[in-house]
Amino acid sequence: MAKLAKQKHRIFRVLEGINNSISENEYSSNFDKLLCFFISPVLFIGAISLPFVGWLLLKRPLSDVITETIFMFSFASVFEVIPRVKMNQTLKHHAIAFLYSLIFLFCIVRYYSYVGPALWTFGFIEIVLSLSQNSKTMLVYSAITLTISGLFVTFFPEKLNFEMSLSYYLIQFVLFSLLYLVATAVFGINKSHLNKLDSQLILLQNEISERKIAEEKNIYLALYDQLTGLPNRTLFCDRLNQAIEFSVRNKLEIYVLFIDIDLFKLVNDTLGHSCGDELLKQIGERLSAVLRSSDAVCRVSGDEFLIMLQDISDYNKVVKITERILEKITTPFDINGRLVRVSCSIGISKFPDNGNNTETLIKNSDIAMY
Repeated sequence: MAKLAKQKHRIFRVLEGINNSISENEYSSNFDKLLCFFISPVLFIGAISLPFVGWLLLKRPLSDVITETIFMFSFASVFEVIPRVKMNQTLKHHAIAFLYSLIFLFCIVRYYSYVGPALWTFGFIEIVLSLSQNSKTMLVYSAITLTISGLFVTFFPEKLNFEMSLSYYLIQFVLFSLLYLVATAVFGINKSHLNKLDSQLILLQNEISERKIAEEKNIYLALYDQLTGLPNRTLFCDRLNQAIEFSVRNKLEIYVLFIDIDLFKLVNDTLGHSCGDELLKQIGERLSAVLRSSDAVCRVSGDEFLIMLQDISDYNKVVKITERILEKITTPFDINGRLVRVSCSIGISKFPDNGNNTETLIKNSDIAMY
């Protein structure tokens, strides 16, 4: 049963990891890091090569080349720093999308005269990136950026010095609008699919959680006494076995105390079983308070309890603990406003003198009690 519960718990953790991995923030975080990882080197290379290409080959003004080089170096540095800055993931995603759009607009204004419509490739890349990471944020930024760029290229051709017919720009604008509409539809489909998958994962997680709770409850019922909450005989024997194995290796002694509440039946007969149950609960609490963290106590059955004392080399300490137990038990109990006095009988067996296994030690402590 414990092995099955462990396997269910492992499955639950795996599903939880899957659920986290498909969440928008987690996915955006990983994708943003990857995007910055590729964009930053491209901008650095562009900044380094720009003086040679722009000034020496294209004979552009040196002031323009220096300005553009500084711009590219600055943006490359920003893309290098952003993934390492601790900030809200949504805000970081907006910043990366905005910077990418800003670079695209910069290229349109500065390099359209030399490269021409090939620059629209960057717009396509931005839309593809939006679809690949299912990001509405980048999709909106790409729509705004491409719209501004299209209007600028269409209505201010004299500033670009790149001659193209008006029909080309109109067709291009229509195609980009169609691309954006398709991208929006694909985004909606992907989002709906992710939401359904997320809902299914949540339902599965809830089902596994309920099963896990039920299994833990079954394990608890199998190993603990329902009335007192103390370990039962099964769990006590398991702990005693472990203590015996440890004591054999380290040559230590173990003491097993068998405790029986005297005349407990009289309490049940005169005050009722509910009062008897309450008395057993309080007895369990007092016994637990007497013991150390290394010791163990359990309710065997009815009015019988077992205690294991380990790491004790002096028998006088065992006697003192036993006397404290007797004192605790003989102190009156408040049961529903009525003082109830009981006593107990205690038998002691010692490992390894009175037995070298669990059953023998318990049997001899029971005999010693009588």
